[in-house]
Amino acid sequence: MATARRPHLPRGVPRGDVPRVTWYGLRHTYATLLAERHPIHVVQAMLGHASITTTQRYLHAQEHHLRAAAEEDL
Repeated sequence: MATARRPHLPRGVPRGDVPRVTWYGLRHTYATLLAERHPIHVVQAMLGHASITTTQRYLHAQEHHLRAAAEEDL
């Protein structure tokens, strides 16, 4: 199970506003940023997925971009 970690902060910096970071969250963000600029098969290769279906699970957050683009064309 992934453990959440906080980035290292110098002494005196309040820690209350620093979000927890997980490897899954970083990987998901990486996949989303790749998908904004590259076709899905490129994202699949970069993430090392054998199946495009696995890659598609990471990209569900892209739906809002599709809706916004569709509304611009109306």
